[in-house]
Amino acid sequence: MSGPGFDARRSLFENDDATFETICPPDLDFLHQKKLLLNQTIVDITITAHNSAFVLLTADKSTEYHYHLVDCKLYVNQITLLPTIDLKIQEKLNKNAIVKYAFNRNIMRSCFIPAGHTDYSTILFSDCIPNRIFVGLVNAKAFHGSIDMSPFEFSPFDLESIRVFWNDNATPFSPYNLNWSKKKFGRAFMDLLKATGTNHGISVEKYLTNSCLYGFDLQQSHSDQISEIQTFGTTMISLNFKAPVPENGLQLIVFAEFDCFLSMDKTRTFTTTISY
Repeated sequence: MSGPGFDARRSLFENDDATFETICPPDLDFLHQKKLLLNQTIVDITITAHNSAFVLLTADKSTEYHYHLVDCKLYVNQITLLPTIDLKIQEKLNKNAIVKYAFNRNIMRSCFIPAGHTDYSTILFSDCIPNRIFVGLVNAKAFHGSIDMSPFEFSPFDLESIRVFWNDNATPFSPYNLNWSKKKFGRAFMDLLKATGTNHGISVEKYLTNSCLYGFDLQQSHSDQISEIQTFGTTMISLNFKAPVPENGLQLIVFAEFDCFLSMDKTRTFTTTISY
């Protein structure tokens, strides 16, 4: 209910008509690759709004608050090629050439951990092994939408150990022995830094309270510049808690990243190595 980010968002509504405008790029995995799409390619983007209890945050339970989406527009940059270049591309496609796009495929999973449990294990993926996995825990009530709870408050919840298993490997190889009351979480904090490959911007104070995320880099090269051979198998995650899971239960949020290729033929029919 406080902090510079919270105060900045709240200030957007502190005016007479309580409306504001914002703009941002769509955070879709395929749109992050650098190649242009072929002309006459149809792209459908569906945007589903969350309910008010999930989006809004207030300590005032006596008043009902709602938000409404007034208008939404998508702006797209269109590149006009020289006719000769466009013709050469089409000629190659007519000769059964395939257009290929390499990008990072992002998949999210959420798993419910019932109240009272002190350990939890589940299979995340049973086909391709991801390059990187990021994990956080949030109160299940906040996850489904509660006006007085933030769905983005990733707390430690007395987690003692968390490991990812794939085929005959485990990350971290030596299990964590987390102790949040004694601020013993250095390895998990450093592994998150290594998995992101850059400064993740999460301070120690935030990590202890509302930004407790875990990063697992399953790559052999540990580099964003190299596309590794796709590995197949089963990916599983295991958690152990020092104290029983609290009332309402927890929601395990998993963000996984895979190397993916999308190919397209002259009819604009596409196939991917990892399906949507």
